[in-house]
Amino acid sequence: ETETETEKAQTQNETESNVDLWDALPGELRLLVLDHLGVRDAARAARSCRDFAWTVRNWRATKLHVAPPPTLTLDGVCSLMSAYPNLNSVSLKRCVYVENKPAGSRGCVRDVHDVFRVLRAASAGPAGHTITSIDLEACDVRDGDVTAVLELFQKHEDGKPVFPISVLKLGKCALVTDKALVQLATHPAGLVLRSLSVAGTQVTSSGARIVLGGRAAGGLPNLESFDFSGCVAAKGSIALPPLLTIKSLRALYLPGITAVTVQLPKDSNLSSVHISQCVSLSSLHVSAGSLRKLNASQCKNLTLLEMHCARLTSLNLQHCVSLTSPLTFVCPQLTELNVSGCVLLQTHALRAMAAAARQSLECVKCSGCVSMEGELVFSSRVLARIIVDGCARVTGLRIAAPVQKLSARRCKNLTVVWIDPVPETEEGEEEAEEQVLTWLKLDLRNCVALTRLVGLRSRALEGKLAIDLAGCDSLPDSERPTVR
Repeated sequence: ETETETEKAQTQNETESNVDLWDALPGELRLLVLDHLGVRDAARAARSCRDFAWTVRNWRATKLHVAPPPTLTLDGVCSLMSAYPNLNSVSLKRCVYVENKPAGSRGCVRDVHDVFRVLRAASAGPAGHTITSIDLEACDVRDGDVTAVLELFQKHEDGKPVFPISVLKLGKCALVTDKALVQLATHPAGLVLRSLSVAGTQVTSSGARIVLGGRAAGGLPNLESFDFSGCVAAKGSIALPPLLTIKSLRALYLPGITAVTVQLPKDSNLSSVHISQCVSLSSLHVSAGSLRKLNASQCKNLTLLEMHCARLTSLNLQHCVSLTSPLTFVCPQLTELNVSGCVLLQTHALRAMAAAARQSLECVKCSGCVSMEGELVFSSRVLARIIVDGCARVTGLRIAAPVQKLSARRCKNLTVVWIDPVPETEEGEEEAEEQVLTWLKLDLRNCVALTRLVGLRSRALEGKLAIDLAGCDSLPDSERPTVR
């Protein structure tokens, strides 16, 4: 009997070992496996057997974006473009030739002739009618080549030319200048563009104005997103035209820009502006009723700030080290304010900014604002997060808000923290629901001068308080809440 049981166990093990795990996988999981292989390994797998070839064909039919790896030859890249039938996005930035890389991974696209060879293969392939986005980052493309690239994908419907490319990325194409933008603005293909990136090119402020002018300046009337970050040739001041059509503007690291003016009507489309690291920017005036998000961080020379943004929800002024106080600040719907690292910002300025958004502000970050002194006061029915780490001259914190997180680490002169009840609804404000005592995480580590904590007992009794008082050696035991 023992020998019979052993033989049965061996037979069962042999049967289990002969199960084809690949055949046992559902089709969806097979496609996920190929996602991790990449285009080159998937091509190798397709040559192994009919089943793999069928699976790879199905996988390629699901791919909407392809970025050929630097290990392929130019013929391989061209062949790859014709193997994916439903692409809508093509990127050549990974296969651009780079001299200082190891042999075999330097890329194969050396010049503009190689670029056009690959794009011709893409336009002539099965996805030629579905591709709408092209990324030519760091390719050897010149001004006259830009419109020619768009013409490669030109189709004809009812005898009329149709240009399907709506997203064009020319980042780090060092030979692209304002002339390319002028040609785009006068070419029929420019009417279709919705997103354009010329980051790191030779485009100047004049070229940017051509693009941003919309219909009024003979620019790109349907453009929604424009990125000209790192265009070091852009200098002087930039004023966005009133008939601007774009929704998103990125203008990071423009060392020659000194002033930016955004003065738009209430019904404009602009919702996001990112102008951080403009180290020479000294004046920023923004009056845009539709703007939702503004990032002007690390503009170290910014001293003049005017804000009239009725719908702004997020403002980042982090490390604007020369800013002392905004001239005007009207942002009634602001929910997040970040002024961390603004070493010259005054206490009254932060108070005024927080008060201007009293009914909507949910988060304030002002770590490292070493010029703020005295008592910081926050009063709001919605404020939930306050970060004031490293504000060395602040002596008191008085908070009347449903705060859930308060961090004031390393505030060496902080002596007292008040957590007051949430303020009552004022006349003219909408009636709010009755406030429930919220959970509070309080971090006061290394506040060496702290002597009083007020308003924490009820939370401690209900077990809704987490507090860290490490390094608060001046705080007597009688003032330390007992946390359940």
